[in-house]
Amino acid sequence: FLLSFSAQMAQFYFSIHRDLKMIKRKLLSLSIAACLMFSPAAEFPRYILNDCGTVAHAQGTEHIQYSVLSDNTVEVTGYTGSESSIVIPSKLDGKYVSRIADNAFDYSETLESITIPNTVRTIGKSAFSHCYKLKQADLPDGVKSIGASAFESCISLTEAVLPDSLDTLGQSAFKNCVSVKRAVISKRLKQISDSAFESCTSLDSVTFSGNLQLIGTYAFSQCSSLKQIVLSQGVESVGEYAFYKCSKLVDVVLPETVKNIDRGAFMYCEMLSEINIPSKVTELSNYLFTGCSSLKKIIIPDTVTGIGYCAFFNCLELESIVIPQRVYSISGRAFENCISLRSAYISDGVSAISERAFKNCSKLNSIDIPDSIKKISQWAFSGCSDLTAVNIGIGTELIGSYAFYNCTSLKSITIPQYVTTVGARSMGYYYGNGGMTKGDLTIKCAENSQAHKYAVENSFNTEFIRSNEITRIFGATRYETSMMVADSVRAENADQPFKNIIIASGTNYADALSASYLAAVKNAPILITSEYEPVIDSIVEYIKSNAANDCQIYIIGGEAAVSEKIVNKLSQFSVLRISGENRYSTNLEVLRAAGVYDEDILVVSGADYADALCASAVGKPILLVNNKTEKLTNEQEDFLKALGNSEGAFPNAYIIGGTAAVNKGIEEQLGSIFSYTERVCGNNRFDTSLQVAAAFFDKTSLDSIIVAYGLNYPDGLCAGPFAFKLDRPMLLVTDNNIANAQAFVESTDVSKVIAIGGPALISDLTLKRISNAGIKT
Repeated sequence: FLLSFSAQMAQFYFSIHRDLKMIKRKLLSLSIAACLMFSPAAEFPRYILNDCGTVAHAQGTEHIQYSVLSDNTVEVTGYTGSESSIVIPSKLDGKYVSRIADNAFDYSETLESITIPNTVRTIGKSAFSHCYKLKQADLPDGVKSIGASAFESCISLTEAVLPDSLDTLGQSAFKNCVSVKRAVISKRLKQISDSAFESCTSLDSVTFSGNLQLIGTYAFSQCSSLKQIVLSQGVESVGEYAFYKCSKLVDVVLPETVKNIDRGAFMYCEMLSEINIPSKVTELSNYLFTGCSSLKKIIIPDTVTGIGYCAFFNCLELESIVIPQRVYSISGRAFENCISLRSAYISDGVSAISERAFKNCSKLNSIDIPDSIKKISQWAFSGCSDLTAVNIGIGTELIGSYAFYNCTSLKSITIPQYVTTVGARSMGYYYGNGGMTKGDLTIKCAENSQAHKYAVENSFNTEFIRSNEITRIFGATRYETSMMVADSVRAENADQPFKNIIIASGTNYADALSASYLAAVKNAPILITSEYEPVIDSIVEYIKSNAANDCQIYIIGGEAAVSEKIVNKLSQFSVLRISGENRYSTNLEVLRAAGVYDEDILVVSGADYADALCASAVGKPILLVNNKTEKLTNEQEDFLKALGNSEGAFPNAYIIGGTAAVNKGIEEQLGSIFSYTERVCGNNRFDTSLQVAAAFFDKTSLDSIIVAYGLNYPDGLCAGPFAFKLDRPMLLVTDNNIANAQAFVESTDVSKVIAIGGPALISDLTLKRISNAGIKT
């Protein structure tokens, strides 16, 4: 009935269109005749004759209408005959036929086959559209352009073989050609335009060319017989809804050249069970695989940074998914109604789970929310009825309303203390017995946290976990940070004014690290400065506000390191400059000023800062050595040999760092001087800081640690005296190097992490991860 009705409607529209064309042509003929009555043909303007058209007089072509173009070739403009088979000659009136004009044969009710000469370069818009009986249209090599809708709704056409000469295919060129079974894409064609083969419901074979780069919007949508797509190398973009509702599509091969797959490209491809996503793709767009109800397996490459809205909505057979760490956000409804999804691994790095992202994933039985997730939006896991336990990462700040609603099997959820918002009925509630019902849920949380408040207000069981703390000490610049650290040192001294203050360069590290033991001995902070006048003024103002009247000021380094300007501005205090010819001799002068005699010595490289930074927290004298030489300087050797006490006993030497920092030659020389020598080092600077902490600090008495940025020195320069004051180790970290700090926290009762420096270098999330190491149950 529908086919009969469609045929009748098509015939109705055809009749109207045909009649309008006939009326137009008769009017044109009358116009020409009228003009000729009043003007000799020789004087009739040629452009009017060209525009109105003439009838060819060559034998067999009397019904073909054409006009002469400006290049002296012919454009076929129409046909008035009723033959079912037409052969367009290569010449009309002695001129080559180069073009089939727009609408030239459209709505022909008799045309079944057309032979186009190889002189034709262009087939215009709608040239053969709605020729319902057209079965064969041989496109000769030489055609370069096929216009929009050129063969649209030619419902009897059986194939579309595009000549290799073709470089332009207009949109909807073969749209609704419901009998076309085979399509061959020309070798020169770079783009398949929008809707080019849309609704070609019999199309089951497409051969793609090697030059193809782009497949346009709706290009093959609703090609319901298409079973396989193998795109050629070179294709870079698949347009929106390109294969929408290709309901029998089973096999899709995308080359590695594909960079972009637009939204809905494979939407409702119901038989598609597996697909490869090329590694250059960075976004899984909105609705990309919506309704792919047979899709079981897909590997999302690490290059992907976004998963769009409804990307996998109603993928009923999808069993597992791994979300790579570069994905910023899992968009709303991305995996909603994936009722076979049993495993969902969300990599650490993903920052948000949007509303309804995993709603009604009823087979999902466990989920770990990584530390990087900040927000779990409303209804995110609602209806995950097999979910029994959930661990929320320490970076999460918000759990939206109904986030875990209707999770009927949920018995335990662990929520860190940093969650600041817990939405209404976000967990513990489900729909049952005709209304809202409460489940048997235990909320594991920190006491007095928002999660605890939610548990109390909703009468859920609670199990308390350890509550850890993070503190950050920093200023807008390295110089301000040194003053902030000094404030913390003063606070540990019952806020008493400083009796001693040390000033060193903030643009180099050697002198400040040399001074760490002097700072420990003198109970003094280390302030760093520069040549910049405003920095000098701020340091001077700080000293005047925080120093006792009899405060001793120590300047470490020569005038090239710390300008005499700052000395002049501190004339009211006693100022002592300690310096030598270089960093190594300055180091010895500082140790002499500190009164080093029979203490253990920490030996570190003077050519790098990392090992000395963590060593500065130990509170022992630090000797800087030059690793480029195989032995100590004579001055260093004499100094060390004089360290024995009155009983002749020598202290110990601890080498901090590997042989790349302090070489074996110096190690052997130290062994000949000291009664005991030990090397404390790790695989890298971060591991070395861990080994120093383990070697010199009693783990059983620690409740906090200091952390500093490990890839630069300014913040850590001033942290050593503060760490020593607290009797706490200083561990070096970056956002990507926290394993050693976490391991140390896990092995102790540390519940507080104090960071020196701002979040630009060490993020809040990194501090939370270190602080909470070992807390999760």
